[in-house]
Amino acid sequence: NNDDYGRKLYLIENCLYGVDIQPIAIQITKLRFFISLVCDQKTNRNKKDNHGIRPLPNLETKFVAANTLIGLPEMDQMELVDPRVYKIEADIEALYHSHFSIQRRDQKLAVQSKVKALRRELATLLAESLMAPKKAQHVADWDPFNPQSCADFFDPHWMFGRSLKNGFDIVIGNPPWVSLIGKHGIEDNEKLKDVYLSLYDGNTYMPNLYEFFLRRGLDLITAIGHLVYIIPDRFGFNESFASLRKRVLDKHAILQIVYKWHFESVIADTMTILIRHSKEPLVPIRIKNRPEEEFIETKASNLLSTSECAFKGFKNLETKLLVEKVNNRSTPLGSLAKSTSGFGGKSSLISQDRRTISQIPILKGASIGRYAILGNCFFEFKPENLSGRTRDTQKLGLREKVLLRKTGDRLIATYDDKGTFPEQSLYFLYDLKPGLSQKFVLGLLNSRLITWFYLNFLVTNLDSTPQLKNSDLNIIPITAPNSQTAIVTLVDEILIAKKVNPIADTSALEREIDQQVYALYGLTPEEIAIVEGTAK
Repeated sequence: NNDDYGRKLYLIENCLYGVDIQPIAIQITKLRFFISLVCDQKTNRNKKDNHGIRPLPNLETKFVAANTLIGLPEMDQMELVDPRVYKIEADIEALYHSHFSIQRRDQKLAVQSKVKALRRELATLLAESLMAPKKAQHVADWDPFNPQSCADFFDPHWMFGRSLKNGFDIVIGNPPWVSLIGKHGIEDNEKLKDVYLSLYDGNTYMPNLYEFFLRRGLDLITAIGHLVYIIPDRFGFNESFASLRKRVLDKHAILQIVYKWHFESVIADTMTILIRHSKEPLVPIRIKNRPEEEFIETKASNLLSTSECAFKGFKNLETKLLVEKVNNRSTPLGSLAKSTSGFGGKSSLISQDRRTISQIPILKGASIGRYAILGNCFFEFKPENLSGRTRDTQKLGLREKVLLRKTGDRLIATYDDKGTFPEQSLYFLYDLKPGLSQKFVLGLLNSRLITWFYLNFLVTNLDSTPQLKNSDLNIIPITAPNSQTAIVTLVDEILIAKKVNPIADTSALEREIDQQVYALYGLTPEEIAIVEGTAK
């Protein structure tokens, strides 16, 4: 057979190990390894020679069904154990290697019987030496050769051999993203949930299994080892996970993060993170927003901020620095105004023309353009026609409000002064901070700079239609000078022109607003070139 076959066989026997709580996952893993080995074998037409295909290895001692999160406690006083324990461990590990390549079934069963007998003897010695019979019984009862069983603990030392008592050099995983509480939590197993929470002091706001797997994985690597996980991207920038990020950085070094690197069927935003066990505070973190982009470097301290928008992947270093500058010179919109969606109504009851006198004019996302209202739709506004939670009609009917579309390849906002009800495809702003003009905010939201910020920092699905989330709307950076007259005057001129003709060309006035906004945020000519896409 070719060289790759030999290399794979060696790596499987001596380097690779696997664990999963589902026995079927272990069987699928074995099958995948078998297929990989078969593909690298040379075949012939000799049936007596099994077409040249060598018997596949036995993988029962390489991949085990077990609960990764639960370790085997009170087994660390090994200096007290009987010296015969080490001899039995060595014998078991030798039998594992022998079992790997045995072809005859009777020989396989004989080796398995010897392993089981040695494990029972091992448990007896451990119980006598450590005075922990229950824990020792776990070692004796575990049967790696039963394809349907799943151990209620995982310990690489006692499952794979003494050579792994210090852990693995590399741990790779795609841990489950399952909340321990809430609608999709593991509430059906309260006892197990309590065990996890007692073992790992994770995020107290919304504990998630992937947090526990992160802690457990870092415990399983050697002093010079590395961990690679696919986890939710919110670990990198969400305020709720600031304490978890700090815990990781206090003891370890995050070397690399790649955003949006996942399987095609995964909808949630992801990050692939590389962590080294040994802590080196001065080592920068290498980051890229997509696998095909170039890495940029950032300080580990950026991960420790409690700001929702403190840290995320960027296309390049210039983009990252400009976003930081804009954030530093502004206040999040959520601190200056409140925002919410319009009402939820049955779409079948929304019409382009007024069908009955009881219908009222409403605005949908498609009803507005930048600085323009393109037309009304009509809806019978009754409780039985509403879907979702009922909105506060007093807020919906505010005489003056800024409206934003939820979707679009740029921010699209306009101004309503007639108290028209917005539908759920629109956000609207209300309760603005005293002294902050709605028309001033409208000018900023429609400016090139804020749209650039939106597309480069907030949007996560550029491959499809970008969607503005309410949480993202709240962190749009707004700078509010004492004098807002210059921009408000320009916005008034645009609104007047758009009322006469919704598709009127107001590009010259909008360009003036862009220049005013650049000056407000202190952008240099080079930074303006980045925003306008003319920089190389």
